[in-house]
Amino acid sequence: MKKLIFTILINMIFVTLGLSQSDTTYLAQVNDSTYQKVFISYDDQGREIASEKVYYDSLSFYNFIFDLVVSSDKTFTRAENRLLAAQKAEKKKKKDFKEMKDFYFAFTSMDYETVLDSILKSQLVDTFRLITVDTVYNVTLTNNQKKFKDIDSVKKMRVNYFQIGKIEIKTGNDDPFFVGDAILLEEKDNQGRRMYRGKLADGTKIVLRR
Repeated sequence: MKKLIFTILINMIFVTLGLSQSDTTYLAQVNDSTYQKVFISYDDQGREIASEKVYYDSLSFYNFIFDLVVSSDKTFTRAENRLLAAQKAEKKKKKDFKEMKDFYFAFTSMDYETVLDSILKSQLVDTFRLITVDTVYNVTLTNNQKKFKDIDSVKKMRVNYFQIGKIEIKTGNDDPFFVGDAILLEEKDNQGRRMYRGKLADGTKIVLRR
């Protein structure tokens, strides 16, 4: 059991350090006071071509695995710092975006999201499948292009682009496809066609695709 646990942890660490995933490094306890690190190298055909064993007494082994934890700690800290930097950059870009929208409105008296929606709405002029949990609706835009309507029922929901690559499907006064509002992000399916994917507040997945 100790060998298995050590193998999983050490492989995770050494793969992080950039060693080939075709090679194997594991730690094992030999007896009460002796441990070993075993490194096995394989060729492209999966045949063992080299191996090496390093033995440790208890104190040396504990120091060795402590250093591994320190290495993992540093990696985690770097990841946290990158995340904080990304969040800071996102906050600034969001502020810049709002200022530019206000700037546009000040000169044109037109709402950016309304104009963007009118330009991009043609991308939704087709029959789409709106998928929520285990229910699939075949939907098209209404004549005024403000809502999705189900071909086979009276269900409708408002839909609009509010940013590039982002649409919002909102509950109105009609019988909705689902309860709540959903923001869907644009992506491409494996045939290169435009599709959208998002979640409700409760985590329910929503997919819109052809």
